Amino acid sequence: MRRTFHKTILFSSLCCLSFYTGSQIVGETKASFSSQISTKPITVAAAFVFPATIEKLNKQAEILEKQMFGNYELIVVSAPKQSLQKLHDRLTEMTEIEQRLHQQLNSLQLVYDELSSYHNRLQDQKTTGNQTFSYVREGFQNVERIKKKVHEEIDFQKISVMHSSVMLQIKELEEKEKGSGDDLQGHGVAENPVSNKETEKNSNMDKQVKEIDKENIANSK
Repeated sequence: MRRTFHKTILFSSLCCLSFYTGSQIVGETKASFSSQISTKPITVAAAFVFPATIEKLNKQAEILEKQMFGNYELIVVSAPKQSLQKLHDRLTEMTEIEQRLHQQLNSLQLVYDELSSYHNRLQDQKTTGNQTFSYVREGFQNVERIKKKVHEEIDFQKISVMHSSVMLQIKELEEKEKGSGDDLQGHGVAENPVSNKETEKNSNMDKQVKEIDKENIANSK
């Protein structure tokens, strides 16, 4: 009876000891694992850029290029001598087109900046596939070429010179028309004395004729 009692106590003690030891080991492992997760967050690199995004940006750059060169031709095209009103219309048109060109140039710069950010990001990420990097690089190089061509061939200094030229033509025509008006007014004043003298002379001749007629009538009686 006493042996059975001692065995029961010994077994209970061993179970408690095993449970305690196991709980300590599991607790330390769980704490260690939790600590690793909290202190070292997992980051996922977004290396992929959809081909449709690159294609859309390239299309925008090509449309802007075409629009800008079309607008530039409208400004620099040579025009024959025009009337004062047409020159004023031309000046207004040039101002509007120049503003539009600046807006389009800013839009092209935004497209270039976005593609440049994709290009630089993919260059820094070593996990990026060669195929992804290839179409991003080609798209960036195409927009870079367009941007360079626009800066080289669209001369805003030339636009400014032509703008000043039209303003000068307007000023010259306005002065010419003003001078012509002053000359006509001056001629009108000079001609008035002559016309008055001729009227007075005709009046005197009429009087003389009437007097001669009276004398002839009197003599006939």
